[in-house]
Amino acid sequence: YRRRGDQLERQLREEHDRQVHAAEQRAEARGREAVQRVRHEAEQQVRHAQQAAAQNHDMRRGAEQRAEAAAAELAKLREERTLILAAAAAGWGVALLLLIIALAG
Repeated sequence: YRRRGDQLERQLREEHDRQVHAAEQRAEARGREAVQRVRHEAEQQVRHAQQAAAQNHDMRRGAEQRAEAAAAELAKLREERTLILAAAAAGWGVALLLLIIALAG
């Protein structure tokens, strides 16, 4: 009976060891899957952030270009206004000179 008991104990221990080993392997596999899933999600978030940064850069560059174009247009309008005012002043000057000549003559 003792020999039979020792054999049963050894079989139970071996079965237990197999079950523990299988459970450890399943846990390791789940751990690897979790790491891969988290890594994949992190990579997606990085790609999304990079795309958003690129879009923001493009939008900012477009806004800068529009601001530069508006500033150039404003400078052009100011220049035209200055020329118009100068021409008007010259016209008034000529008219005043003709008026003085007419009054003097």
